[in-house]
Amino acid sequence: MNKYSYKLLTLIIVCIGSTLIMNKTILADNNNTSTSVTTESTQLNDSGVATVHNDIEYWEAIADQAVSKIVLANDIVAQESNRIGSGNIQRSLTIDGEGHNLSYLMTSYDPPVLYTDANGISINIENISIGSANNPGNTWYGIVRVVNSNVTMNVLNVNYYATYGAQPFYANGNSETVLNFYGKNSFKLGNGSANYGGEFVERFQTVNFKSESSTSVDQNTSDASAVFWGISGTNINVEANANLSIRSNKQNLLYNRPTLNILDNATLTYESYKGMSYATPNLASSSNTVINASPNSVVNLISNDYSIGLSNIILNANGPKSIYALNNNGIAATSGSMTVNRTDSSKYPYTLQSLSSTNIQTTGKDNILSNTSFTLNSSTGINGKAWVYTTTPTIDSASFDSQVGSKISNLTGTIIGSQNTVRNIKVSSSKLYTGSDITTDTAQSQIDKSTISTQTISGNDLAIIGSNISGGQLQYIYYNIQDSNKYPGFVLKSKWVEAQKIQTSYKEITIPDKNITFDQPIPGLFNDVSDYKVYNSGNVPVNLSVTSITNSNTNVGLVETGSIFNTGKQEVSLKINGSSSISSKSWDFKNPGTEKIEVDPYYTVNNNVTFNIGGNYSGPLIGQLPLLYKINISISETN
Repeated sequence: MNKYSYKLLTLIIVCIGSTLIMNKTILADNNNTSTSVTTESTQLNDSGVATVHNDIEYWEAIADQAVSKIVLANDIVAQESNRIGSGNIQRSLTIDGEGHNLSYLMTSYDPPVLYTDANGISINIENISIGSANNPGNTWYGIVRVVNSNVTMNVLNVNYYATYGAQPFYANGNSETVLNFYGKNSFKLGNGSANYGGEFVERFQTVNFKSESSTSVDQNTSDASAVFWGISGTNINVEANANLSIRSNKQNLLYNRPTLNILDNATLTYESYKGMSYATPNLASSSNTVINASPNSVVNLISNDYSIGLSNIILNANGPKSIYALNNNGIAATSGSMTVNRTDSSKYPYTLQSLSSTNIQTTGKDNILSNTSFTLNSSTGINGKAWVYTTTPTIDSASFDSQVGSKISNLTGTIIGSQNTVRNIKVSSSKLYTGSDITTDTAQSQIDKSTISTQTISGNDLAIIGSNISGGQLQYIYYNIQDSNKYPGFVLKSKWVEAQKIQTSYKEITIPDKNITFDQPIPGLFNDVSDYKVYNSGNVPVNLSVTSITNSNTNVGLVETGSIFNTGKQEVSLKINGSSSISSKSWDFKNPGTEKIEVDPYYTVNNNVTFNIGGNYSGPLIGQLPLLYKINISISETN
């Protein structure tokens, strides 16, 4: 037996901490509220960074055109009446909340609180929450109204809450205005009561939900017509791997014909719900509004009341993972019609599946090939409470093989197919359907309902699909491919296919790397106990038998069991005994005979035989006499 020693390596990390002690002098205000704001002053360093503690310092920093970055030292409630000037910003400016809240006490929700007053600047709003349940007021001209051209506004990790004046982003429609969302952002707009509340984003030329970002919008306001209001040439980009989730009571998702681009692996979820001032929802207000869905992107259209109108939309589908629509009220998920252009060149067909109010799945349009167009409407089967446009699960090829060795007997499979799919496999030693045609509904149902468990594997890589398979046995392999995405009520999969494979036989007996011994100190009968085990490490049952035994010592005579010893001679009779969990056999050293003992494959209980030696010794006792015998064991297949 090999012995392994282990060494334990201990890493000791010593953390040496240093304490930074800051002295702060606070001036007594003698109960004079007019001087209390002077206890801490705005800290402006040489780089133009101002750290502010209250609204006076905040408004001073806004008005100081030398300040390029404002950092909140704590939560601030800024009174509009304390603003210095009109709130104009003539330089690039960053407002960093460092996790704090900035709220406004508003006297009016119409004029902007802050606005740009120069071309070519950037406004950065980051790491901040704006507004609160206690101070829900804002302005419908946005966090910062963008009045000029070539202005970029960057939003990073912002939580926005407003029930009055609830419109976070507004531009005047000038050229080269860009709005970028980074990190994780959330916007709660309105609370369902009468208030000023406009669009989520209005009249920026470019809106980018940047790669890997996550943005959620919950809009329930009384004013405005859409979530996004565009200008000529507006592009809204949900970039690669970004997630944009919108819940809105507005009449339109898109107003004034902006182009919506959902890039690779991005997800857009638009949910229409019946809040205040609710009207029949539409994706777009203007004809020929374009939505581009890129490879592996996801578009979800959810309604909780009326059907979502599709009219005016041209959808260019460049290999999206799915476009899914659902009405939680049980009526048609969508209404009207839109043009779908399949622009990708993938060899896999797409399908359009619909789900009725009684959960009956039907095919609206099948075998939708690349570079084709069709009209998506009620005649193509989307009058159900849900529908999905996605790749038809398709198998390209499949191969199956044996993987055998010492205590290994596997079946492996490789199933090549369309993306975003899993492979379902059933392996059986008998056929799982009746009849000769596996493609019939009856045959498919029988396979579905069979008690053989289904294995699910992902991707096109080689996988083990069966273990401990008996060598030489015929295996029936049933497989299909299924969409890996979950669309409630839908089953998107190919039909079961059958393959057959005879498992390769593998024979191996494992014998201990030691001698089987016995020690008989006195004359007479003996039967030694032994832990000498011989294992079947193969995948087929085998017979073990002793074919011959050779004696290499002539000092002690070997006689057949039951013989009478010759007087004056040292003689011994010996047997080798083998026992398994179900049987036992013995072989005489003098005449082994033809007895066989069966040993089953490695994965069974009866997979080993324990051998020991018994016999009779004549004596006399004249000292220890070593004996050595060579035992030849034969291995053969069972019938």
